[in-house]
Amino acid sequence: MKDAFMEPKRDLYQILHVSKDADVAMITAAYKIRQEQLESKPDIESVNELKLVNWAYVTLRDSVTRAQYDMKIQSTATQASPAISYYRDASELAHTGDGKGKYTLLLLLVFGLAAAYLYSNHSNTAKHLVNEGAAVNGLVNNQSKEIDIAKQAEEEQARANAAREQALRQNQDTQKLAAQQREFEAQSRRDAMVEIIRQNQQAQQEQMKKAQDRMIQFQEQQQANRSIAYFACYNAARNAAQEAACARIR
Repeated sequence: MKDAFMEPKRDLYQILHVSKDADVAMITAAYKIRQEQLESKPDIESVNELKLVNWAYVTLRDSVTRAQYDMKIQSTATQASPAISYYRDASELAHTGDGKGKYTLLLLLVFGLAAAYLYSNHSNTAKHLVNEGAAVNGLVNNQSKEIDIAKQAEEEQARANAAREQALRQNQDTQKLAAQQREFEAQSRRDAMVEIIRQNQQAQQEQMKKAQDRMIQFQEQQQANRSIAYFACYNAARNAAQEAACARIR
């Protein structure tokens, strides 16, 4: 694999579509988006790109390897700075009048122009990367906001469902309590009716017993009266015929 440090087009931040000031969370989110995009395309180019995406994510998610990479990128970007010294040395040689100095001046100018072109191309690439990273950051921020809104909606829906379930349970408990209260009242009425019937039966039994007792007393009293009348009759009898008549009294 080529060293991506020397290829501005394969900058690791550009591969993940993030800016250079992106935090770890933003890098992880962008990595997941790029991974899903590339895994849905089973062609060779996507497979190779996915390897670069994985490599970029492994490098940038660690603070040490990311710092080393940023330092190497910065040192690579400053390689075009010698163009300034090329222009200064060329202007100095122009006043020497030496023939070799002219060729040297021309050579230095060519190198200076080439360095300036490379520096300009790198600056444009860096601006493009910054713009693209900002766009990706905006996309990730929008997705994060949408996710937060969706989570809030789910939480509100869950709270609403919990409130409805609680209200339903309370209603069921109220209905159950009311049913138990009605059953208790009905049982109380049945128990009261049974008690009244029992008391009435007991009163009737007591009245019947009293009537029976009075009948027995009346019968005993009649028997006692007949016995008294018999003995009175027998004592007053003068003969056997009167005694026989007294026997009928008993």
